[in-house]
Formats: sequence, structure tokens, C-alpha cells
Amino acid sequence: MNFWKRLFGSEETEDNAAEQTVENSAQAPAQAEAPAPTRFAGVTTPSNELADAGERLISACLTTLERVDIEPKPAVELADIEDAVLDDLDMFRRRPLTTMMALRDPSEELIFSHVYVDDNDKVRATPEDLVEYLDEVATAAGSDVYIIDLVVFPDPDTPNHGSLRFRKGEWDVHDISYELDPDFGDVEAEAKFASAVSCPGRTAYTFEAAYHTHPVTVWVNEQEAYATNFRAAVEAELEAH
Repeated sequence: MNFWKRLFGSEETEDNAAEQTVENSAQAPAQAEAPAPTRFAGVTTPSNELADAGERLISACLTTLERVDIEPKPAVELADIEDAVLDDLDMFRRRPLTTMMALRDPSEELIFSHVYVDDNDKVRATPEDLVEYLDEVATAAGSDVYIIDLVVFPDPDTPNHGSLRFRKGEWDVHDISYELDPDFGDVEAEAKFASAVSCPGRTAYTFEAAYHTHPVTVWVNEQEAYATNFRAAVEAELEAH
């Protein structure tokens, strides 16, 4: 069956409402320059009405993400995105933008850059766990090559307490304290990592997402005029469903 008919063969009203929400987020502020064509611009679109609606929604999502510098990884093709959408079809119909950001390929690798989805059920209860988590988050943020001079300073009297210190780039030093509970780790310390590893010009934005153990984090280009619209679109999706 045609991909677009499978995607949008029912629930047309709901799909059109989702499309309108995402397309509104892609509208350029009055002072913004016209955006460059997206990476998948020019791809042949289906001809029937429902197929056109589906194509517009996926295109609107891609446009919105690209405008805040969240793009598919280099090897990703449009067909890969379509296949991943079909794997999570019901959620995409309800939350197209937030679902698209967390899409994975058949190898379970995230399709989009500058996105981190923490679906690990493991409790990070040791300093070594925190160091591993820092590496995961920094790699997703694209700043792993800039993280240097990483040192763990455990409290000599309380082994599960201490701080993790590292330098990002030449001058940006971060010291994150932790108090690790054996059953829960230190969620507050973990929450500080995303912001600490942000590349210059990017801001970490974390939101709750369905079917994920922990929140999803994206690093958006806050210098872009579309960043405010992007955040509003994400919040609208989460509030609507």
C-alpha cells in the first residue's frame, strides 16, 4: 500500500490539525530572512489529497527541525524517515514533531543529530556511571571532542558524594556535585549535564516524551529566529495530547 495512504488513510481531521500546528511553527518571524530549501526539497510528492497532506506534515516537521539546526545524520535518506515513522505511526499522528526527533533506524541509532533519548533503565549509582553518561550526552550534543581534563573528586568521608569536574574548550570549567543514592542515583546532577556540554550558540531543551524512560533532550540553535516557534510547537504538542 502507498506509504502516504497507510500513514494518512484515516483520522484526517486529527492529522490536519497536527499539520497546522507544525506548519505554524515553521512560519518565519517578520524579521527573519527567507530560509534555504531543506535537505529533502524537491523529492517527488504523492498525487492524491491525503498523500499530499501526509507529505506536507513530514516536510513541515523537517523544515522546523532544520531551522533550529536539528538535521538528519548524513547517511539518512527520506525513505529511512518514512520507515521509522511507520514503526511509531499512532504516536506520529498525535505528536509529529516530538516523535520525529526521537526516531531510530533499524540499528537503533537516532536518525537526527543533536538529539539525546535516554531509554536506559540502569540506575547511575557510581561516579563511573556518571562519567559514562557524560560521554553519551556530550557525544549527542556534538561537544565530546571539546571535553577535556575530566576529574572525579570523591568525598573521602562519604564515597557516594563528590563532584565531577571537566573543562569544555579552553576556558569553560564545570564542577557538578553529586550525591549518589544506590537505588536512584542523582537525577538532579544528571539534569545539569545537558546544559554543561552545550556547544557555543546552542541551548539544551529537555521535554517529556511518550514511551521513553527519561526526557528527550535536543540542542537547538538559539541564535536562529525560529527557536521560539520551535519550542512553542513542542509545548503545543505535549499539551494537546
